Amino acid sequence: MKKICFFGDGLAFGLGDADQGGWPNRLWRTESERVHDLQIYNLAVPTQTSADIAARWRREAEPRLAGVARSGLVFCFGLSDMADIDDQGIRVTLFETLAMAEKIITEAKAWRPVLWIGPAPMLRSAEPREEGGHWVAYSPARLAALNEAFGMLAAELGVPYLDLCAALGANRDYRRALIDGDGVHPTADGHAVVAEAVAAWSAWEDWFPRPRPVVKRDPNAFRPLEFRRVSSPQAEDMVATAIL
Repeated sequence: MKKICFFGDGLAFGLGDADQGGWPNRLWRTESERVHDLQIYNLAVPTQTSADIAARWRREAEPRLAGVARSGLVFCFGLSDMADIDDQGIRVTLFETLAMAEKIITEAKAWRPVLWIGPAPMLRSAEPREEGGHWVAYSPARLAALNEAFGMLAAELGVPYLDLCAALGANRDYRRALIDGDGVHPTADGHAVVAEAVAAWSAWEDWFPRPRPVVKRDPNAFRPLEFRRVSSPQAEDMVATAIL
């Protein structure tokens, strides 16, 4: 890949990352050491929902990826959809989120290669927090239900899906790296853990294949015998021929 557009909410934007850029920027630094002129556009916006992303992703991606054959799209959203604002109910219902997600991924897949990354795990002890003058609460149960539904939808659409809840749920480094008193958004160290998980994902590796090491054959190594059928004017015999 030469150009990649990232779309999502606060997790993809890098919210909580004092080093700026979040895990997408860390992936760029890693891959740009091998891929010349690699460009990554982080077009994520904190607090945006799937509906917000559905309304803008194509318009913002087209001028950046136009004419570039080796380009792709990465989506990571969902946390903002399931937020409870001022204890009035979740921002977007699961049914509506799935409808928006299907629209986004289906259209994106028909245009460019797509990778879909699920929301990251959160602590059960997470407390409501103030965001933009409103009290916002996140629920681990709602997050788990959303993540499971996303995984099933991705399988139906034939799009690679990285289940971060499964990949990082038991990761102590990640859990320790969540913002103090937050329990939802990762710090710089947390974004580094997410970047490592994405970089180790087989679907991501397919976009950035590593060169295979050249294995030199040891001339003194044991070489088994190869049995080869040979023909002669008189008869066909089985002979053992050493592999040279």
